[in-house]
Amino acid sequence: MKKKINLKKLKIAPFFIVEHAFCACLLLFILSLGISLLLFYFYSSLAEKQGEGQIEQTYFLKQEPYQNVLSFWEKHEEIFQQADSKEYLNPFLEPID
Repeated sequence: MKKKINLKKLKIAPFFIVEHAFCACLLLFILSLGISLLLFYFYSSLAEKQGEGQIEQTYFLKQEPYQNVLSFWEKHEEIFQQADSKEYLNPFLEPID
């Protein structure tokens, strides 16, 4: 025999949650905190099992593109510093003789 689902209880559930909003938020916060702690625990145990010396590949920067980018940003920094020291005339003031 199939058991019928009582729809009246399902309609009441959202109203119950709204009436007890603080408790619902507190419950959701505790639930999310517990899930994040479990994930952190499993991740940290996995990292300990693999060990620190298990790095397979090391990546190095190519010097020529790195120097190009570095010189580009140095030029822009120089232009920025020059613009900071320049004084502009105020067009709204009358010229002083």
